[in-house]
Amino acid sequence: MLGYIDTMSQNQTAQARAIPPPVQRRRSPGTRLTVVPDEAGPIVVIAWKDITNPAAGGAELLLHELSKRLVRDGRRVLHLVPGYRGCERRSVVDGIEIVRLGRSIFSFYAASFHFLLELRRSAALVVDVFNCVGSFACLAVPRERAVLMIFHVQGPTWFLQPPIGRAPRPLRFLMTRAGYVLERLQLRLLALLHRGEVVTVSDSTRDELRSFGFSGRRISIVPCACTLQPLPSTTDSLPKEPAFTVALLGPRRVKRPMETLDGFELFQRRQPEARLWVIGWGTEAPDLERAVAGRGIPNVVFWGRVDEALKAELLQRAHVVCKSSIKEGWGIVVIEANAMATPVLAADVPGLRDALAFGNGWLYTGGAAGLAARIDELHEMWRDRPDDYERLRAAALVAARRFDFERSYAVFKHNLPFERTATAGSAAPVGQIASRGWPAGAGLEPEHPMTARSRAGVAHRNADLP
Repeated sequence: MLGYIDTMSQNQTAQARAIPPPVQRRRSPGTRLTVVPDEAGPIVVIAWKDITNPAAGGAELLLHELSKRLVRDGRRVLHLVPGYRGCERRSVVDGIEIVRLGRSIFSFYAASFHFLLELRRSAALVVDVFNCVGSFACLAVPRERAVLMIFHVQGPTWFLQPPIGRAPRPLRFLMTRAGYVLERLQLRLLALLHRGEVVTVSDSTRDELRSFGFSGRRISIVPCACTLQPLPSTTDSLPKEPAFTVALLGPRRVKRPMETLDGFELFQRRQPEARLWVIGWGTEAPDLERAVAGRGIPNVVFWGRVDEALKAELLQRAHVVCKSSIKEGWGIVVIEANAMATPVLAADVPGLRDALAFGNGWLYTGGAAGLAARIDELHEMWRDRPDDYERLRAAALVAARRFDFERSYAVFKHNLPFERTATAGSAAPVGQIASRGWPAGAGLEPEHPMTARSRAGVAHRNADLP
């Protein structure tokens, strides 16, 4: 596999400048939308959401930032995604051409198939993003031009999905069970049929993919990142709140925010002045509000949707961020909190244990009672051992600096099939690179975030102090 090239040669630069302008589109009679391929060959990304979708999350952010940098390097990138209420059918965001293809899974499959028929011969690369169910677009092109991206396997989170449309309860029950089984069947089928590159974001997901039959030699790990820039130091942070404050971000059902609320309530019985901030909005926010009102839990503030500036301010002022997800691919909230010099308490589950492998927070087990005990420990540290708490904050800040989108892009680009074939002499067979992930010579090797600690689980449980 071709290693990452930090500086283009003059010939490569001239070649990049010679890339033709974006393809011209024409709308043929009816609803059929046709794309005329260009000589450069677009990178076609088939995903379930784009960055403008109101439901977009960390996966869409990472995919968008990677695509934006491909455009910066002279590549043409085309995203094929389902639409959403009120969306434009076509738009350009940060140079990325986004084509939205209907609003149902069936219309998306049909439109994706049509576009692949138009582009599969000329596309430089097809990036097929698997999320719950797959489009199998990676099988429509030769393996050297196909990348399968799997941010995480839903698994048990299927049973915590919000109600599907207006379907009756028995039908919803069947749909979630069918989704769980279908996801597993599709992953096993892709492991059998897809022989190209596979990209994921954590050791936990990689190990899970291997259990479905994917070859570990073909799986690359691209680290996540966030849009919040890490503070220069803990002294540059806003002062913490006078009363111990717990923050909860993104109250969606699969994040189990009710467990965080239950744990906070148990902790608040011992520390009545404690506060809880619910930042952002999600499917569980109304249920949380009803639970707070019904139980009479004091000092709970629902901030609703906030912009990046206010989110950064709130994260700096909170003493700890709690994350109770049943499962994650990585856990972008961990990086966001750490970037604001705030430690994290998270459930000991795949993805979150990867994100907390650097002394940047603690894991907990035992449900709400276990979380309450850990919050109590951290509160005691903040109150009685402020120097230890400041060291924990400093470790969180150091951990956040390990992750940025330029590094993520370096890893991603290093593993792209067309990068391996673009330069002769240094390419290795697919999947045979010695180090999957960090490109040699990019200055990233000492800070590889996916270490043996995240698999062994020992460091997270014992690293109470950095």
